[in-house]
Amino acid sequence: MNNRNMLGYIWQKITFLGVSNDLPLDLVRRVTYTNRILFVICVVGMANFTSDYLRRLYLFASIDFTFTLLFTFFFYLNYIGLYRISFHIIILFLNFTIFILSSMSGLQTGLFLFFFPLIVISFFLIGIKEKKLLVFYSLLPIILLSVVITTDYSLLQDRPLKTEDAKFLFRETILNLIIFTGYSLYSIIDINEKIEMKLLSGTANLQAVFNNGLLNIVFLDRDMKIKNFNDLAKENAYNIIKKDIQVGDNFLELVFENDRRYFIRHFREAMKGKVIQVEENIKLLSTDLWYEMHFSPTYNDENYIDGIIFSSFDVTERKKMEINIKLAKNKAEAANFSKSHFLSSVSQGIRTPMNEVIGITGLLLEKDPRKDQVEKLKILKSSAENFLVIINDILDFNKLDSGKFELDESKFNLHHLLSTMSNFISPHAMEKRIEFITHYDENIPSILLGDSVRLSQIIMNLIGNAIKHTEKGKITFEVKLEEINLHYTHIAFSISDTGAGIDEENIDSLFENFDRAYSENRGLVSGSGLGLVITKRLLDFLNTAIFVESELGKGSKFSFTIKFKNTEETLSNRPEFNQQKLWMSENKLLKGRRLLLVEDFLINQIVVAEFLSKWEIELDIADNGLQALEKTKYQEYDIILMDLQMPEMDGYQTTKIIRSQENPKYANIPIIAMTASPESEIQEQVFEAGMNDFITKPFDPDDLFNKILKHVKNKNHST
Repeated sequence: MNNRNMLGYIWQKITFLGVSNDLPLDLVRRVTYTNRILFVICVVGMANFTSDYLRRLYLFASIDFTFTLLFTFFFYLNYIGLYRISFHIIILFLNFTIFILSSMSGLQTGLFLFFFPLIVISFFLIGIKEKKLLVFYSLLPIILLSVVITTDYSLLQDRPLKTEDAKFLFRETILNLIIFTGYSLYSIIDINEKIEMKLLSGTANLQAVFNNGLLNIVFLDRDMKIKNFNDLAKENAYNIIKKDIQVGDNFLELVFENDRRYFIRHFREAMKGKVIQVEENIKLLSTDLWYEMHFSPTYNDENYIDGIIFSSFDVTERKKMEINIKLAKNKAEAANFSKSHFLSSVSQGIRTPMNEVIGITGLLLEKDPRKDQVEKLKILKSSAENFLVIINDILDFNKLDSGKFELDESKFNLHHLLSTMSNFISPHAMEKRIEFITHYDENIPSILLGDSVRLSQIIMNLIGNAIKHTEKGKITFEVKLEEINLHYTHIAFSISDTGAGIDEENIDSLFENFDRAYSENRGLVSGSGLGLVITKRLLDFLNTAIFVESELGKGSKFSFTIKFKNTEETLSNRPEFNQQKLWMSENKLLKGRRLLLVEDFLINQIVVAEFLSKWEIELDIADNGLQALEKTKYQEYDIILMDLQMPEMDGYQTTKIIRSQENPKYANIPIIAMTASPESEIQEQVFEAGMNDFITKPFDPDDLFNKILKHVKNKNHST
């Protein structure tokens, strides 16, 4: 980057210092102009400082230096976005600085001449719209100049300047005035030209969007008369109503009679300042059209609503798709219902005879059949039981697939449930000469809240799967307490076997519908193929996941964790939760209570507010006693925390005035004093003033909680 480009870059940075993309152009104009003027003033100020210092005009040199520093500070105000404050400070500062210098230096220096360009500058810094402020800032330099003239330019003059110094300052003033006025005029023209170009560019872009976009856009006035419209609106109006629209037309006459009521309603809402977005169906003779419509208010220069922008977008195709999707969904749901009803009916018809087959087979086995009949009867019973399991799997899968599945939560004893299941499972494992081992964590609470039936189904599916696919070795069922808190108990379950295991590449597809990878790895194909799928779906309903670890030839491990809700019985034998339960029950007594904190120190306000928010107490804050009295007039409080030492009115006086009120509520409201003084020094005064209790700073949160709770309870009993 060459020197010229570098200087241009720096100048751009100075000009647009503090200007952001979201600023309106009028404000951009004023900020950029201010930045340029400030820069010139700072440069001229430093030049004047140097020349005055070399001339040994030390007073004027010090004023020039201070002047330059202050204008550098105004740069900073613009940089942090305090434009409007900066504008006013600059104008006032310039006026009074020129007034002081003119009154000090006399007529000969010509410094009073700077009052005249100040009037012009005010127009650009304040803006023409601010008429009252402009009048003030135009009169101010005239008034100050009048004071300077009537006091013969010597109001603040200590001693007359030497003729040579006065001439020097006059030449300096004329040079500064030429630079200042000339550069101001140049900046005004340059900035206006640049902003005009931006406006033209922006207008052209807006016009392109206006006429080439996908929206029909119409501008309406307060009487629904058309002010402007885009080409698409004109084209669609002709296609729909066969009429050209014109500026000045009453838009309501272009709306179909059946649709006028809703249009008037939305128009009135928009005229109140609301932005309305609706979808409406326009019915023509042969077709239905759907439009997404927007009604947005427009504002004039005084920020009053002077009409609306009505825009619309044809969403007919999207609406047709939505209707078709809804129809397809309804058909699919109807078909699914028919399928579910059919499966339920068929399965019920199958279950009854199958139960009879299992029952009769069991009776025959008990009547000492011949040896050649025993094996056949066992095969018959086993096949019937397997068939019944398949029927149940299909029904469960159908329920899960249709979304009609619901959990049934109730209290149950987990240890008893698992003991019963172990007693049922053990014989099946013994039949295959497999060792079945159970590890149960004694720290698990006895009573939990959950769906015991579905938990049994999950465990039975996984253990049944393990037994089915393990030919030798053992199956280990482990139940372990992972975490317990006041609300929930997290329990981890795992079932591991020494079966054939699963290929790693097949694990991900293990829970897909009708996947047989698990069986095929072991050379088995029995069952519905739905057991693991149902297990996975059930665990999804319980908001948990199942994890599989397996190695081909060594076995598999299935594990999951379930979060059970706690009941009173769950925590009854756990002393570590008793205090927490007591605190929570007491905390509920403070929830929603309204407390007034009377405290003048901000840090104390923040600290107290932090604890009160944890206890769900609604808080109001007063900075002193006078504010507290005002707040208690219009709001009832359950308790007041009162600081003793405050400006304007202390805690003692405030409490006495509260207690002296005629309304009985002021006599009963608990007031707790907050003080940094030792207890022995203030105890008597606190109670004499009518306070109920006190707490010393810095306070212990538990102490504060207990005191608030104590007095809230006492107030409840007294009322």
